[in-house]
Amino acid sequence: MDIGPLIPSAFLDGKDPLDTSFGGDLIQKTVDYMDWLNSKDKLSVIYVAFGSFSSLSKQQMEEIAKGLIESQKPFLWVTREANTLSFIKEVKKQGMIVPWCSQLEVLSHPSVGCFLTHSGWNSCIESLASGVPVVAFPQWSDQPTNAKLLQDFWKTGLRLAVTDGGIVMADEVSEVLRNCYGRWRERRRHEEASSTMENSGQGCNALVLGNIGINYGRLGNNLPSPYQTIEFLKSVNAGQVKIYDASPEVLKLLSGTRLRVSIMVTNSLISGIASNQTMADQWVRENVRAYYPNTRIRTILVGNEVLSYDDQQMWADLVPAMQKIKKSLVLHNIHNIKVGTPLTMDVVESIFPPSSGKFKDDISDKVMIPLLKFLNGSKSYFFLDVYPYFTWSENPTNISLDFALFKDANQTYNDTGSGLIYTNLLDQMLDSVVFAMQKLGFENIRIGISETGWPNGGDMDQTGANVYNAATYNRNLVRKMTASPEIGTPARPGIVIPTFIFSLYDENQKSGPGTERHWGILTPNGNQTYELDLTGVRPENDYPQLQEPSNNKPYKGKLWCVVASPVDTMELGPALDFACSQGNGTCDELAPEKACYQPVSEVAHASYAFSSYWAKFRDTGASCYFNGFAVQTTSDPSKFLLNHHLV
Repeated sequence: MDIGPLIPSAFLDGKDPLDTSFGGDLIQKTVDYMDWLNSKDKLSVIYVAFGSFSSLSKQQMEEIAKGLIESQKPFLWVTREANTLSFIKEVKKQGMIVPWCSQLEVLSHPSVGCFLTHSGWNSCIESLASGVPVVAFPQWSDQPTNAKLLQDFWKTGLRLAVTDGGIVMADEVSEVLRNCYGRWRERRRHEEASSTMENSGQGCNALVLGNIGINYGRLGNNLPSPYQTIEFLKSVNAGQVKIYDASPEVLKLLSGTRLRVSIMVTNSLISGIASNQTMADQWVRENVRAYYPNTRIRTILVGNEVLSYDDQQMWADLVPAMQKIKKSLVLHNIHNIKVGTPLTMDVVESIFPPSSGKFKDDISDKVMIPLLKFLNGSKSYFFLDVYPYFTWSENPTNISLDFALFKDANQTYNDTGSGLIYTNLLDQMLDSVVFAMQKLGFENIRIGISETGWPNGGDMDQTGANVYNAATYNRNLVRKMTASPEIGTPARPGIVIPTFIFSLYDENQKSGPGTERHWGILTPNGNQTYELDLTGVRPENDYPQLQEPSNNKPYKGKLWCVVASPVDTMELGPALDFACSQGNGTCDELAPEKACYQPVSEVAHASYAFSSYWAKFRDTGASCYFNGFAVQTTSDPSKFLLNHHLV
């Protein structure tokens, strides 16, 4: 009898293609499992085996069985404890249970796409030789160390997270299996397989998710409770949710749900954490360990669009803070959570053409290189907040709206620098970052979309912000990101791109132009702003027809900025003071004996000040908002003021 990993030369080094013998068997194997495997599609089967000496509790067996069924994949399970299962018929309907088999023979079979194992040493070596990704559930002895090697060093596996009671729950099993399933199985020699798994960046990953995510912002005074919100998230078939803090209320309510969760270290905490490992440990203990794994936290985002703020100290502290959060996760024995940071498209100088993409000089060396080293070393994602709407709306004459909305694959952009052809604006924007990373020597860091979407409304001068375009963009986005096989981008074809749509609700307390308050796929009462299937299954012709928009062309008329009605005049004073404090003669005409001093009222003076301020500073980014006290109008305010109703 052979001792050690039974790896014939044909499967290990190819020197003797006739050496395919798998050695002996400890127990009489079932002869028909090979016929069963032969009947299955390529890479369709999950192989499950926990070794000859491991014995799982009845509860754990039940949870694994449920997880296998929920994975919706056929499985071959080697166990002699199947009679303990309470729903053995359902298990056998989807999979095959055998008391013994020749493991390498199974792992070498083309139908096997994933290996759920105790991560014993022999199993690890045999999985590497066969090029099969691993989901590790270590039990004893060297197995925890082996699981760490699989996940953190060889990058060929992913470890299951256990509850405080030491049990892996069914939803954890099914999720990790789906994430890891058949991502990079290659029938190659050991050296080729391990090299490919290390360099391709496509091994098992905690964030390769099957469903589109939703950003859950809470800057509104009319939003549903977190409890109602989570029910709404389930109703729209969201697979994951991203929040902009680590709200205890939200994280508690997410416990036990199937939603995967992304949480955030707020910008105000970055510098403190960057300089203090104890502070990082406390943050992880209070905001992650207190809820994980029952709350399925999968990503920690450190900061929000940090490089879009002119804060050099925060720029310098960003990567050290990420490193300390990652170190704390390891100290807490948490290995399935990615650490990243969401950035905007303003980190690159240009997206036309994508191959010219490079990071801006002021951040390239001192921020981007350390960040990319961290992401590459931890196999995390370069998260982007990417909005084709803004790129299109700034140049609607030269960029086709259909190109921005994924509407016409026949409209293309030819990148002469790379030879790649683009059929939509999103791919073009994403690939500009891909090329920027390549220019710094990082070719394999994968991109995740932390925010994208299209506004369903906005100010009168915000071209293309309407329900029709929002529905079109998000429906086409979902189809692209859930397509099977994966589409990827021209520079990264066939790659899964984790994606979060912005946003769940319209948030009426966000400052800035009108679009800032009109991104929601739901109204505050939970109704859909427009119908949207986040699974990507629903065909376009199955949606009800939407009214054609009237603002897809730039607004040509005159606009003024005046006080919104109704308004509480007691609260109007600070907004008026702000407008007049900006200088440049904004409120000179409101002085006594000046032309606009009459009528003497808070509303009249504020309307003049708002319009004057907006006219003077609009080109530099000023908006007609003033904390909700202002609104655009097509009516000349000189007439409006005479009839304005005071509240």
